Amino acid sequence: MKSRKESFLSGIIALMFSQIFIKILGMIHSVYLTNKEGFGDAGNAIYMSGFQIYILILTICSVGVPNTISKLVAERIGNNDEYNAKRILNISFYIFGIIGFLGSFIMYFSASYISNNILRIPEAEYTLIALAPSIFFVSINSVFRGYFNGKKMMNVVAKIQVSEQLIKTIATIVLVEAIAVIGKNDTKLMASIANIGTTISTIITFVYVTKLYIENRQKIQIKDIKKKRIIHIIRDIIFLLIPLSLTSLISALNKNVDSITVVRILEPVYGENIAKIKYGILSTKIDLLLTMPLAFNISIATALIPEISSSKIKGNFENVKSKIKMSLLISLIIALPCFVGMYLYSNQIIYLLFPNANLGGELLKLASISIVFSSLIQTISAALQALDYVKFPIAVLCIGVVCKLIFNVILIPIEGIFEKGAVISTVISNLIVCIIAFFKLNSVCKIKNLLSEIFFRPIIVSGIMGGVSYTLYLLLNNMHIFSERIIILFVITMSAIFYFYLIFKLKIIKIEEINEYYYKKR
Repeated sequence: MKSRKESFLSGIIALMFSQIFIKILGMIHSVYLTNKEGFGDAGNAIYMSGFQIYILILTICSVGVPNTISKLVAERIGNNDEYNAKRILNISFYIFGIIGFLGSFIMYFSASYISNNILRIPEAEYTLIALAPSIFFVSINSVFRGYFNGKKMMNVVAKIQVSEQLIKTIATIVLVEAIAVIGKNDTKLMASIANIGTTISTIITFVYVTKLYIENRQKIQIKDIKKKRIIHIIRDIIFLLIPLSLTSLISALNKNVDSITVVRILEPVYGENIAKIKYGILSTKIDLLLTMPLAFNISIATALIPEISSSKIKGNFENVKSKIKMSLLISLIIALPCFVGMYLYSNQIIYLLFPNANLGGELLKLASISIVFSSLIQTISAALQALDYVKFPIAVLCIGVVCKLIFNVILIPIEGIFEKGAVISTVISNLIVCIIAFFKLNSVCKIKNLLSEIFFRPIIVSGIMGGVSYTLYLLLNNMHIFSERIIILFVITMSAIFYFYLIFKLKIIKIEEINEYYYKKR
């Protein structure tokens, strides 16, 4: 029972710490591959083009599953119906096991067609084949994650996520080094082998998550519980899954716009090899750095869905508003300094992480502003889904994908813009989606003083932090005592400390507010 009474904030903290560890491991994974002799940006293009298709198929098969199961289980738990919550898990296990198997089958046998005719990167065929089995195992793992999340067992969810990334990183490095030792520094082979590490991690995670479930399951008293019919449970799952999956699918499609358009448009300008390298920079370095703050922010969205669903079914709408308000504030507190830091130190960050392949600083500077919009979109979408407005995020994300595609096609061919057009189109499309989603959430919840209480102060504090940070950087740089790497690491560390000092000193987040919103008894 204790795990079910975890506070919203403690759940977010557990997931955030797991995401910090996951992102450190992910950074090690990407930095290792990018700097590995024979891999570089060309290897990233092969690796990520196949990986984006994998994510797209995985989205169809399973990405909407955790939120679907989480919401349904949270509603059952909110009604003290542990028995039917368990039945939701059991039925989902069979449904998504079958769907995941079909996804693996389709990806395996269509790998050649996708790589040659859709991606226009023939070398990606073997990366798709290497990733195909993992779709089945991720589908099953997603069911368990949704169940644990619905029961507000965020520590268990965090363990699952960390273990998968840890195994993936270790397996990838071991396999790629093994290929290098036997003298096979072939880019295509290394990219394929690197993706085998992903498949190995999903299989081992499946074993681990099954063990966690067995350790945490509880005996259920069936008396006085109305057994819900299987057909009704399946109906609930499908009716909720379709809009949630479509939301995730459209987000994945948004990323695949670049994988389909960038190489195709740039090939006549730069030639095939350079076009692939340009796409490799966008899909790996830029995407990796931009998704770091989003990974922390997803902790808020993950915890928000069961919390709002549970509070809503109990009729506690003031609690719903409080949690939405605080979640938006935390999203901005995470996103704004990341935007400022990446904008000011884009070239230095790229050089620090990718010394052997240090192109992409200008692209990162342009792309950094999208962090703020993407973070808000994540949080707002989760809140609307939990409030049963599941169709709206689909519609607004469709608008975003159309805008992204249109601007890609218009901007990328323009001389002097080229690959920057893909970044500019992402910023514009995310801005449009964020504005529409924000006004929809405000019209649904009618939260008073939302703009004045949430947006203005974090923006001012981030601006102050940016000014102080850059002044410190210039002073240290002009002294010519320390190396560029030491300076940038020191400046970023001190900036983060100063930023959070201001956040608490100016009471943008108050300890008493945290206690009031999240530690009070439900």
